[in-house]
Order: sequence, then structure tokens, then C-alpha cells
Amino acid sequence: PPRSTPQPSSAASDVYKRQVYANQLICKDCPHSSLREEPFLAINLQIKNKKSLQQCMESFVEGEMLQGNNAYHCEKCEKKVTTLKRVCIKKLPKHLIFVLKRFDIDYDTMQKFKVNGFCEFPMKLNMEAFTMEGLARRDKEKEKEKAMKEGRDLD
Repeated sequence: PPRSTPQPSSAASDVYKRQVYANQLICKDCPHSSLREEPFLAINLQIKNKKSLQQCMESFVEGEMLQGNNAYHCEKCEKKVTTLKRVCIKKLPKHLIFVLKRFDIDYDTMQKFKVNGFCEFPMKLNMEAFTMEGLARRDKEKEKEKAMKEGRDLD
């Protein structure tokens, strides 16, 4: 009989399937958005210039605005639109692994160096703020605040 490719253990495979990133493209000039799911084993965090795990996670989900020459081409509108590109957590696992990026490169000398700054770890960390639902709730609250300042009503 033909040999099959070995599969990862079911326990490791189950853990991997339960942890899912959401790669989001949220158009600001039109009502469209895009979502791509991606399983993960650990969250890689930049710690340079960060004082806490909370700040590392805030930076992780911050994303970047694609605009001007770098704007996203919306397939539904068939034009370039200003878009927020970000990664967040779609499904939280029971256990979560953080990998701290403690090495960086000095581009002047082309040498690696270790980031030796202090990074605080809380005993508990509410991860809801870094999930797709938590960020959507935060975005909605910001939009309401902006509308109130402009004298508009969103309800």
C-alpha cells in the first residue's frame, strides 16, 4: 500500500486549529471590507520601545492605513480606496504563547543587537480588546464619539 504523509499529532493539530488570526482590510472610503483567516501557534510581539505586554499587544493590532499611492484597490468599487490593514485575533485559544522579539538590527552598522529594555507582564491580561469583536466595538465607539463632536447622530 502507498505510504501517506505523516500528520501532526491530533492534540497539536487541535490547538493549532483553535487559534485564528483575522487579517482585515477595512475600507474607509466605501462600505466594503475583506477578511482572511490564518491559524497561528504563537503571537510574535515587538518589544522595542514598549514598556508592557499590553503596549506590545496594542501595537500588534494597530495596523496601518493604506492611502495615496499605497491605497488598496477595492474589487467591488473597482477603484483605490483608503483602507485600514490590520491583524487581530479571531478565535482565542485556552492557552496562548507570546514570542518576544528581543533582537533587532542596526542598519548603520548592519549588526544585530539585543533589546534589553524592561517589559512588564501582568498576572492577568484581558485579551478581548485584541479580538476582532473587541476592535469592532472600539471602532464603533470611536465613530460615535466622532459623530457626536460633528453634531451627527449614528443611531
